[in-house]
Amino acid sequence: MNQTEARRLAEAHVPDDMVVLSEHSAECEFGFYFATDSRAHQETGRFEDLLIGSGDVLVDRANGNVHHLGSAFPPEYWFEAHRRHFHLPCTVVVKKVQDQRRAAESLLRLQMSFVVPEEAHGTVWRIPRHYGLKDFLRSFEKLPARFDNQDLIFRLHEIEKIEKGGDLVMQVEPIDSAEQSAATNGGPAERLSNPRALAGRHR
Repeated sequence: MNQTEARRLAEAHVPDDMVVLSEHSAECEFGFYFATDSRAHQETGRFEDLLIGSGDVLVDRANGNVHHLGSAFPPEYWFEAHRRHFHLPCTVVVKKVQDQRRAAESLLRLQMSFVVPEEAHGTVWRIPRHYGLKDFLRSFEKLPARFDNQDLIFRLHEIEKIEKGGDLVMQVEPIDSAEQSAATNGGPAERLSNPRALAGRHR
């Protein structure tokens, strides 16, 4: 895929009231980045018509998928996060721990979660819960410890800090579609991600 083909895909995926800016584009290892603006601002130049936030897009060179980016980080952040596949659900595997307390505190900053099925009035609700410090400390009793189906797209900086530190060794693995389906439907991945399951394994 070249930049012209990627631009056509980007233009097809933005709303009619937005335009893709040819003068603000970049190529990275993952694919092609395009900045956007409101059509009204491009036509009038008025400040009040300026696009608020970010509607920028990143086109995957491998499959043509178009990813809409947020405004919380600069483009370089998104380039690296997508290169490392953090836009996909991921499994975090903790392989080695040097300092348990600091390692648990580092993992806490990733804001990882699990799902608890709760039934009410004949309906099963999938309630997300965040792992706590005690959950991580318990998981260290038997390594490797796995935390499946995690959303890490906003956690690149925290992951880089963990990798540069010496408190733990971990690996982040993107989940393929089959594994993601198992986790979503209460399969092995979800059961493994439940602290109650982890507690049972580590007793």
